[in-house]
Amino acid sequence: MMKQSMFITGAMFSLLTLSLFSCKKSDDTTPEVEPPVVAEARPLLDSVITIAASPEWNSTTAYRYNADSTQYADISINANGGAQGVFFLYSNKQLIRFVFSETGNVNDTTNGTTFIYDTKGRLIIRNPDNWANRDSLVYNDANQLVRIFKYYSDELYYADTLTWTGKNLTRYKSVQYIYGSEDRYVETHSFKYDDKRNPFVSVPVSAFFFPENICRLSENNIVEYSDEVEGGRSNTTKYTYTYNDKNYPTNAAYVLTGEGVSDEGTIRFVYKK
Repeated sequence: MMKQSMFITGAMFSLLTLSLFSCKKSDDTTPEVEPPVVAEARPLLDSVITIAASPEWNSTTAYRYNADSTQYADISINANGGAQGVFFLYSNKQLIRFVFSETGNVNDTTNGTTFIYDTKGRLIIRNPDNWANRDSLVYNDANQLVRIFKYYSDELYYADTLTWTGKNLTRYKSVQYIYGSEDRYVETHSFKYDDKRNPFVSVPVSAFFFPENICRLSENNIVEYSDEVEGGRSNTTKYTYTYNDKNYPTNAAYVLTGEGVSDEGTIRFVYKK
């Protein structure tokens, strides 16, 4: 009887202890778990519409994407409604080729370019179809493009230097070597930026094919662009933006001034819903 009483007493003590411990735990404040940081989805640029002072300079560029949001095409439409297009082809999300169409239809392609990458996945060689020229691209430690060498029949044709300030391209100097001459054609492009978001971040591959588009690799938007030829003309374009609540531009007014040139107009940025 004594053993049974001791067992019951011990059991009750154990239950009381467990009950008190449970109450103590439930009284403690449960630490809050911080939700994981989710990167904000970038808006996809649908089109850029330019309305110039002279209607013949009006233009629209429409951007097209694959299902995985990689860029499929740039379609350029001029003031007369004529279209041209460049189309981008991938393998395992890596761009392997682009082709050009004078009609804006991928089935009417006239020429293209294939690509070679280094072990870090950076584009280092561009080989156009049916041409003897070749482009070689060089990067800095931050994986920013800093040199572009263009060869024709193994002769150096262009040697371009790109200068970055932070994540923005601030200077692009292009040196063209004149075949059979010691003369050189030197053109320098300079850029100043705002502190807002660049909408062209959704179409980075289009920046690699035309020198004037390289600035699209920058983090912010150009507020002033200067173009100067050594020993020759120079001009400057200034931009004033209107932004949305995500700090991406929706509109820009621009004014171009320089020797023998002048233009002004507006640019509209349209995003996919």
